[in-house]
Parts: sequence; C-alpha cells; structure tokens
Amino acid sequence: MNEALSNKIKILTFILSIFVIIIHSINIDTSEMGLNLISFFQVFISKGMCRIAVPTFFILSGYFLYRKHDYSLMYSIKSLKKRFNTLLIPYMIIISFTLFYYWCFQQIPLLAKYFHKDMIISDFNFWSFIKAYLFPMEHSPAQHLWFIRNLIIYVALSPLFYLFVRSTNIFIAAFIGNLLLRAYFLPGPEYLQLDGLSYFLLGMYLAVNKINLSNITLPKWGLISLGICYVILLTINSILYTDNYYNSYLLHFSAIVGIIFTWIIIDKIIDINDPKLLELANFSFFIYLIHIPFTFKISKILILILGTSPTSLLISYICTIIITIMTTLTAGIVLKNKLPKLYSIISGSR
Repeated sequence: MNEALSNKIKILTFILSIFVIIIHSINIDTSEMGLNLISFFQVFISKGMCRIAVPTFFILSGYFLYRKHDYSLMYSIKSLKKRFNTLLIPYMIIISFTLFYYWCFQQIPLLAKYFHKDMIISDFNFWSFIKAYLFPMEHSPAQHLWFIRNLIIYVALSPLFYLFVRSTNIFIAAFIGNLLLRAYFLPGPEYLQLDGLSYFLLGMYLAVNKINLSNITLPKWGLISLGICYVILLTINSILYTDNYYNSYLLHFSAIVGIIFTWIIIDKIIDINDPKLLELANFSFFIYLIHIPFTFKISKILILILGTSPTSLLISYICTIIITIMTTLTAGIVLKNKLPKLYSIISGSR
C-alpha cells in the first residue's frame, strides 16, 4: 500500500469516527416532535449522511485482515492472536470503564434520574453484567461496542468466510442475500446488525481479489451525478424516517452510494497529507471507544440547561458534537502523553 492510499484511509477513518459521534448526538424523537426543518436537519445528518461510518469500518476491517494474507493456517492463527490484542482487550476495558463511569454518576441524585431504569448499575445482578459484556445494545453503557463484538466474531470466522469470497458468484449472492435478509425479514434492534457481515465480506473480497482501492474513481460528471443521487436518497430517507423502524433497504442502498461517493471525493476536498490532521487521525479508534458516555451525558446536561424547544434542541445537538470531539481528543492526547502504555493497551496498540 502506497503512502497516498494509507493516508487517505487514515483520514477517512478519523472522519468516520467523528460521524459516529454525530450519529449518537441526535436528541429528537420524530414520533413526538414530527418532521419539521430542525428535526429534518438532525435526521438527514445523523440518520442519513453519517450512517456510512459503520459499514465503511466493516469494509476496511475485512480489507486489512486479508490484505497481506497468505491464506495459510499459521497466518490465520497469527492474525487472530493479533486481533485479540487490538479488539478484545479494548472491548473489555471500555465496557468495564463505562460501567464504573455510569455507577459514579448514579451516585449523584440530581443526575441519577436521567439514567434508563435498565442501566442502574447498583441494581445489576450477575446476569446483568454478563449481558452488558456480551450484548451491548440500546440503553447499554457501551452500546456502540456491538460493532467490535460483531467484528471479533467475524474475524474468528474469517477462515470460513474466505471460502465464500474466493468465488465472485458466491460472494455476490451472500452479500445481496444478507442485505435482503436484514432489510425484509429481520427488522429489530441494532445489536442484531447482520448487515455488518455483508460489508465485512466485501472488504475481504476486495483484499483477496487484489482490487486496488486507488483505482476506484469516477470522472467529474460521474462524481457530480453520484453526489446528486446520494443527496436525493438521503432526503427521501429523512422524510420517510420514523422512530418505529426505518427502511433498511433504502438505508443500505443510500449507504453504499454514500461510501463510494465519500471514498472518491475525500482526497479532492481534504489535504490527506496534512501532518496535523494525520496526527489527530491517530486517535480515531480511541475516540470511537470512549465517546458514548461523554456524548450522552453532555447531551442530557445541555438539554437540562437549554430546554427542549426545537431551537434549543438544535443548539444542544451541535454543541454536543463539538464538546464531545474536543473532550475525547483531549483525553486521548493527555493519556497518550502522560500514560503511553495505558493508552496503547486501551487503543489496541494503535
């Protein structure tokens, strides 16, 4: 992989980690608030544009897992051991930290009432803790880590998946079939994100078949057309969105279009060789790991202060994003400088 492609992926990963913060900063309920200009803005950004983050993370994870793979058993074992350090250890540490973080805030009576009844740590029994570690989901103190949990499973099963991605026809059938299964037959909570497997397989397919990511491009007119198509899809998705359940098929299609569009345009609008930006990009995984408790608590505090009018919610939404980015980046920089070994363990040696 040349330096330009490496920098592009590094900057993209940083932007996607910011997108994840934006996804979790949404503070409106369209079933109660209805669709107005302010709710449309939040849904368009958080439920639409930024939704390319997780699928892209899965694609990149599958790609890097098999980019240098020689497909031998020993290489597979070595690769799995490496992922143990880079995924499982950070996963366990962050869930433990978040449980403790929640417990500390719940000792403050003024703040304790803002926690969901299922997340009162002092009421946890043995199975509640097992559930918190194995099934991060809605209302969980580390709900965003469902991605890492699924990724650990996919990595463990990757030698089996390799048998599918070697064949183009079988891969295409598996990819589309999994998306359709998720879209039409398995609507439900986000911790059952089976579609993540499709994107992981896509990344593996790109790597196994030696597809040069640098060659994925479009002429100017094609890029503009794709961008217009993407905006139209996001607009339709935002108008149709409800809190009961979104249109999974439309979401997947717009995400695929968005991933392609973002990949092609990113190095045309951002200097991917900017040393300061590349330095900040080193904290992408750390930002992703620790942002949830900060995002949720900052949002609730701002709403408590500013109120729940549409304008106040919009201000809280924007401020939550900015404050969370600054807080997580600062925490990463300070921890890396003061306690580099601890930072390395938490971030999976990244």
